[in-house]
Amino acid sequence: MTAGRLSPGVAADGAVRAAIYVPYTDLHPATLAALEPERDRVELVDVSEDGAYWHLFESLWRRGEDFILVEHDIEVGESTIESFDRCPKSWCTATYRWQRREGYRGPSDVILWHALGCVRYRSELIARHPEVADTRWLRARWPHLGEPPFDYRLVDAIQSEVLRRRLQQPHLHARVTHHQRIAGERAGGEMPR
Repeated sequence: MTAGRLSPGVAADGAVRAAIYVPYTDLHPATLAALEPERDRVELVDVSEDGAYWHLFESLWRRGEDFILVEHDIEVGESTIESFDRCPKSWCTATYRWQRREGYRGPSDVILWHALGCVRYRSELIARHPEVADTRWLRARWPHLGEPPFDYRLVDAIQSEVLRRRLQQPHLHARVTHHQRIAGERAGGEMPR
């Protein structure tokens, strides 16, 4: 699917239908199946190259339009997208379970509520906080980040750290399913035509 075919907008009932971007390296079939009802506003974005996830996030933020991110291993619930569309809050996220991977230091099993797995941002939030995707501003405050484009793991950390310092936390929506893969396991999949 291409950006030219996306059909976000305002529904007859006033709900804001934001474009849905699915950053992927290895699409899970359940991710695609769950988004099928919204296929007219879904764009799959290959982020397998170094820095590609940062470039996607930065470009979406700079556009300044409402957008939804659903990562490649997240299965949204039947009402997840509709709840985002109808919610008046500027930063919404659907929580999900994440289990520690080898080499990660921290709790073994957590519920993420501030990550990019399944999130919606409204244009007014983006307009109030352009620094979330401003590499000069970010590097001035956190020089240890290194040179952009930032690693995909930092994209989550950067946006949530900046926004949490300003807003405390996003508006939480019902939990979605995280199809976390074991290293070396491959799911594969393409958006059905």
